[in-house]
Amino acid sequence: MKSVYSTTWEKGLKRSIQGRTSVFILSDSNLPYKYLEEVERQCEGDLPVYSFSLEGGEKIKTLEVAETIYKELINVGADRKTLMVCLGGGTITDLGGYVASTFKRGLELVLLPTTLLAMVDAAIGGKNGVNLNIEKGGLKNQIGTFLEPKFIGLNTDWLESLPDREIRSGWAEMVKHSLLDSHSEFSKYLYVNQNIELGDLKAMIPESAEIKQKIVNEDPLETGSRASLNLGHTIAHAIEAIASNECEDVTHGEAVAWGLVFALECSTEFLGFEEEWRDRYIEMIIEGINAPITLHSAEQMWEVMLTDKKNQFNNVTDVLLHPRTSTNPPKVDFIWNKNEFTKKWDDFRKKHS
Repeated sequence: MKSVYSTTWEKGLKRSIQGRTSVFILSDSNLPYKYLEEVERQCEGDLPVYSFSLEGGEKIKTLEVAETIYKELINVGADRKTLMVCLGGGTITDLGGYVASTFKRGLELVLLPTTLLAMVDAAIGGKNGVNLNIEKGGLKNQIGTFLEPKFIGLNTDWLESLPDREIRSGWAEMVKHSLLDSHSEFSKYLYVNQNIELGDLKAMIPESAEIKQKIVNEDPLETGSRASLNLGHTIAHAIEAIASNECEDVTHGEAVAWGLVFALECSTEFLGFEEEWRDRYIEMIIEGINAPITLHSAEQMWEVMLTDKKNQFNNVTDVLLHPRTSTNPPKVDFIWNKNEFTKKWDDFRKKHS
């Protein structure tokens, strides 16, 4: 299996430019300008290079913003040989990937993630998309495609500008990977080294990314086992949607962390996941994420969960873990009914509110 980060970002980008007619860089305006300058320098040559920046965040993952980028691509004369380069966090790579996959039926794509969460998760696997804004609020990732990037570049120096909160958010996805491959050396190292220090996390990025890439390779279009990567995300996406509607400040990683805590408790109750490991991980997650959030009512959660893209045959589908001693893969088709979920969620709220 080819490594996700098998070469330097500079070499990979230069190789990706070969044979292109132009380069279009979509970047996060919150990044230090020197990061964009670095990328532009690597693109210098005979090709025209165009840059378009916007402020990252869930609010940009809309069809309206995608249309704005389409128009900018038209304005600069982009064609099907234009290379789209996305420089930013997960919302930039999600949005940029969606635009690249749909503009003129597809542009080649390079992703240069600048957040920990994007480096270990969001930029890997070819999934992209935008949220659907409806009268009651936003629904996450309801519209999207698959487009495998030509190259994903890693520069951990770009993490130096991230606030601690964003580092912890990315760490939550690394914890998810460790739960999905609990016997890997990465999982053991992450559990032993619970201090969330950027220097330590930088060294673990390739290993965490490889766990996701391995799962993606087995099921590229998410028809089966790849759904395990949604561990904690049924709850997380509901938390995020409600938080957005209520104007609450919750990061994706924080929502995932609480989704993992809920998944661990349910895995023990319904599938026999070991209590000892459940308690160890829950303690590590709650202390590590360090972000108490509002846990809204079961009724509000259920209303959003009914729209989750993993659902099949009108069933609310979730991902839970079998015991660590089991050889069974994660259960990707655990089905909730409303009464059972309500009881479990009400108990969870009482315990953690």
